Amino acid sequence: MVLEVRSTEDVEEVMRVAQAREVDVILMDVSLANSVYQGQSVDGIKITQLLKADPHTSDLPVILVTAHAMQGDRENFLRQSGADGYISKPVVDHEQFITEILSAVKSA
Repeated sequence: MVLEVRSTEDVEEVMRVAQAREVDVILMDVSLANSVYQGQSVDGIKITQLLKADPHTSDLPVILVTAHAMQGDRENFLRQSGADGYISKPVVDHEQFITEILSAVKSA
């Protein structure tokens, strides 16, 4: 399987590609520093909430990827956002990283 990767902090672009189904999975950084949507500063949690609340994108897998890895962070972020998965950084086991991404795509 070939994976094509896109990177952006432009929330309008994220929403557009998600709604157009141009992607199979979204890897979402929790702590986006420069993201604005409809004039409001947003982080990865809020963007994921928006995606999961939209009937056109709610079934698109979103995996949170974050350096926040304290006890309870995983459960808290998944509960808040509605995301489908959580991967803590730094990514050390790259094969496991790819396996988790592919698993999210296959289960969607």
